[in-house]
Amino acid sequence: MVKLEKLLLLVLLSFFNLESMGQVKTVEDAEKVSIVYNTDCDSTQSCEFEYLSLRTIETITESMAGTRISAGMKTSNNLALKDFAIVQFHRGCMYTQKNGTLEFLKRSYMGIGGTPFHHPKWVVDSGPDNDPIYQSSIRGGMDDGFGYIYPRKENYYTKDPFSDRNTEIQQDYYMNHTNNPAVRELFISDVPTLASLEDRITTSLEFKTCVFKTQDIPRRVNGEEAEFINKALVCINWEHNYAPTENNIIKLQEIDPVCLREVK
Repeated sequence: MVKLEKLLLLVLLSFFNLESMGQVKTVEDAEKVSIVYNTDCDSTQSCEFEYLSLRTIETITESMAGTRISAGMKTSNNLALKDFAIVQFHRGCMYTQKNGTLEFLKRSYMGIGGTPFHHPKWVVDSGPDNDPIYQSSIRGGMDDGFGYIYPRKENYYTKDPFSDRNTEIQQDYYMNHTNNPAVRELFISDVPTLASLEDRITTSLEFKTCVFKTQDIPRRVNGEEAEFINKALVCINWEHNYAPTENNIIKLQEIDPVCLREVK
């Protein structure tokens, strides 16, 4: 089991209005930063990994809603970055419902296009390929032509992409800093499809963003193989859970039962 013994929450709310019955009507850029420290590192022999941070930014208007995130992992030195990586898991679904007909949205999942966005059980969150490392490189591994090992997480950012929404961040990537002592923290981001009033899109998903030792992450999975989650060093949970009503978008308090129902 993952031990979350220290949790730092920094909540920044810029503007919000509350509807009657406790439903959120409008939230503009409600931001929260969570940090979980690797406090059990001696038993897992992972003390070079220091902490996982997760920034969530929630926006809800009358016509759309969504939560976007950035996650960062920090190590004690640059060389240790190669030994850890982020894997994200999710369960739930996205669907449209018009004239009484429900249809799951489709996407590329594990490299397979047109896959229904419906996962009643916890699965690895990976779109372009079946490497479970989140935001992994499709060329990760040995290049036979050049004899060079491309890091599986070469596409990780060296700066938090959402740390300052008022300034355009000049982004750089881990592949350019694999031996740079000044770089000790790497970031990924996730911007799920928005819930929409006009398109009648419900997005009811819960996520676990976790850090693992790279050696504990399989090279390939089929999507349903989430058992290795038990080897996570730390995890942070978050949700992207919204639905259209007749006139606006609301934040759901639990995952839509439709999303947890197996389809035969």
